[in-house]
Amino acid sequence: MVEETEKKKGSRREPEFKTNAFRWGHGSKYWDNVKVHPESGCRMTDTNTLHEENNPCIKEYNLSMKCLYERVMDRESCGLYFDNYRICKTFWTRVIRDRRRKGILPIVPPVSEREKVKKEYLGTKGFEL
Repeated sequence: MVEETEKKKGSRREPEFKTNAFRWGHGSKYWDNVKVHPESGCRMTDTNTLHEENNPCIKEYNLSMKCLYERVMDRESCGLYFDNYRICKTFWTRVIRDRRRKGILPIVPPVSEREKVKKEYLGTKGFEL
């Protein structure tokens, strides 16, 4: 008798929460631009860090590598170049994190806007060098 009442039309309740893979951040503009692999469903990002669009510190990276090659891999004599690169990466990582939190797209500023973004963030709290 109990089974019959549950089988009546319209008596079945839909589950309140539907299971859906990866719902975090659903609906935000950031996730609209993320590419997803068609077979695996994994997020795909452009990870070419040797390209100026993806790495705001490419000049510092190239200078530090040039120093290593000129001084036959003597890391101690290239310390200033490494420090400069580390400071640059720390600064831009904080900028990217802040832009992601605020929902500003693109997260990595285009090359044409980097000077403006640098002036905007330098000296503000948390972005001191």
